Amino acid sequence: MQEEQYFLTQTTLTSEEGESYIAFGIRAEKSSAAVEDISTRKDQVQAMVSFFNFRHLPPQRLTEAVEQMLALEILFDQ
Repeated sequence: MQEEQYFLTQTTLTSEEGESYIAFGIRAEKSSAAVEDISTRKDQVQAMVSFFNFRHLPPQRLTEAVEQMLALEILFDQ
């Protein structure tokens, strides 16, 4: 079985104040797994994509893995 590959996604969203911004997310190549609007920091999300591809993350764990990585970042930012 071939492993899943993950890719960076980019979406333009509008804030409540009416200002547009770009949010980055992750999607899987073969499955429907995706997490949108993770961060406005492209480098942060690209690092997750690289890590998930390196570790061969199963698509069913994508959402949980993103949440854990964001929690880890919050821990280090304190």
